[in-house]
Amino acid sequence: MEKVLLCCVLLLNWRLVYSQLLSTVNNVRLVNHIPYIMEFMETAMKDVEAYGWCNLKIPDHEVEIDENVFDWQVKGHVAFKNGFVTSIQKLDLIQHTLQQVWRFDNTDNTTSVFVQATLRMSDVRLGYDIEVTLEDGSLHHFTGIFRHNTVQFPFAVIYNMFTDEYSATVTMDTLPRSTNKMVFAPATALTQVLSHSYDVTSAADGMASWATQVFQPILLNVALNKVEFPQICYNCNTYEHLSVRMKLCALFCFIFAISVVYGNWTSRVYLEKAQDYFHNMVQETVLRLEQRSFSSLRLQDITQTISQQMYKWHVTGNVTYTNGFLVSIQKMDVTNFQQATSVSTVEGVATTSATISGRLNIRDMKIGYDVIAELEADGNHTFTGTFVHTLLWYIFRISKNLHTREISTTVSLDSLSGGLHRMQYMPANNITEVISRSYVPGNIWNSVGDWGRDVIQPILLDVVQNKIAFPPVCLDCR
Repeated sequence: MEKVLLCCVLLLNWRLVYSQLLSTVNNVRLVNHIPYIMEFMETAMKDVEAYGWCNLKIPDHEVEIDENVFDWQVKGHVAFKNGFVTSIQKLDLIQHTLQQVWRFDNTDNTTSVFVQATLRMSDVRLGYDIEVTLEDGSLHHFTGIFRHNTVQFPFAVIYNMFTDEYSATVTMDTLPRSTNKMVFAPATALTQVLSHSYDVTSAADGMASWATQVFQPILLNVALNKVEFPQICYNCNTYEHLSVRMKLCALFCFIFAISVVYGNWTSRVYLEKAQDYFHNMVQETVLRLEQRSFSSLRLQDITQTISQQMYKWHVTGNVTYTNGFLVSIQKMDVTNFQQATSVSTVEGVATTSATISGRLNIRDMKIGYDVIAELEADGNHTFTGTFVHTLLWYIFRISKNLHTREISTTVSLDSLSGGLHRMQYMPANNITEVISRSYVPGNIWNSVGDWGRDVIQPILLDVVQNKIAFPPVCLDCR
């Protein structure tokens, strides 16, 4: 009888403990999961770019054609070969898909959190080598480009709360059908017939393999080694159920505490005509840089080992891009201006600083290289290569210690985009068509970053110290 009573007591206690566990799980949240997703995918896509968009391949696709155009009978075999990504116009995350999802697995009594979203690729262009064999035995070669409007990849980073293990999943949504037509080069009467022979969905399996063979390993590596997973907060969502009055009271107490700590005056500090100052300072810096000649901005040499297939021609060897320099810039402008004041305490001493920052956008920047191709079966070849980067920007930051009057500056590269462009070679031939597939815009990231730190930043520091005075501080003049 005592054993039966003991079992009943244990069962009752277990129900109480289990209900408490469920309540605890329901109140668990990740802190700032959306900024984590944004940083995570930005890092992952940089790794994909380093891997090379041109290495996102599409399997060969073959079709039979039998068309009658007026009195012209076109019958034969068409092979779409060596498919790869030539460009992607835009990458973004679909906002309403940025979520955190908590799941309890009854089979092994484990809880996992899924941080998930959907990556959207816009204007994805695929390139093919096209080989046409007609019934009369004639052989024709073309290059074809097809544009997919959108391709979507849902992904998730999964953290197991009990084993502390991370995993990642990436899938591809159904590839939408499109009314777009393949663009052939050179364009002939035959390609007008061929434009109807390409199956828009033929690339779906190849694109789906990007998810599992390329994106998933990269995402897992980022989750394990590069971007820290968000912190877990228990019962932190109960704040959402407080009354509006309690929230306002808490906010007032917070503001009051901050004003006590920082002397209640830093929030009232404002820099007079700071935006005009920033524009003048950037203009003077760019003018001095131009006087030194933009061509003095050099690029580090790049050496690539290539192994590419075009039709039945397999190309292997080394390609060196040397003597690189800045050729021209189409346009510059300034955006994202900000000013701020802050107080920091070091060894018990409070220091107030004023900071002005903004973005220098450089648009349609053309760079040039001497290109040396050393191919195993085809000998050595030299070319001149140019590439246009549609947009890059530097973050300019000027800080002044309001106690010591010391001024410091930083110039850091924040973004570098190549848009839809490919490297242009002179003279252009079948070799340059092959080697252009291996060049990616991110090749010059380190060089352009060095321009900001080693060339532009010293000029900027001299301008703010000796040419254009830092704006004066005023209180309550906003």
